[in-house]
Amino acid sequence: MKEALKNAYADAEKMVQNVDANMGAMVDKMKAQGPEERMQASLKADRKKADAEDKAEARKIEHHAEEAPPPAHGNSNWLPSHPISQDPKSQS
Repeated sequence: MKEALKNAYADAEKMVQNVDANMGAMVDKMKAQGPEERMQASLKADRKKADAEDKAEARKIEHHAEEAPPPAHGNSNWLPSHPISQDPKSQS
């Protein structure tokens, strides 16, 4: 049991070191980029986020369209329950 815990801890330590190394490499890469490259990367990220939001909104609209009942032709539930004109002058 202790051996398994030691191995798990060692594996976790290696994973943390790998993440630290990868993050350090990304930071170094970003620092090496000029302002133009950072701006392009930022714009690309913004476009990607906007596209994802648009797709989510489209899925939301599609989902609501699927839930809406189809228009029923001749169904009295879709017609107003009162006469179209309530004006007493037009009834004379």
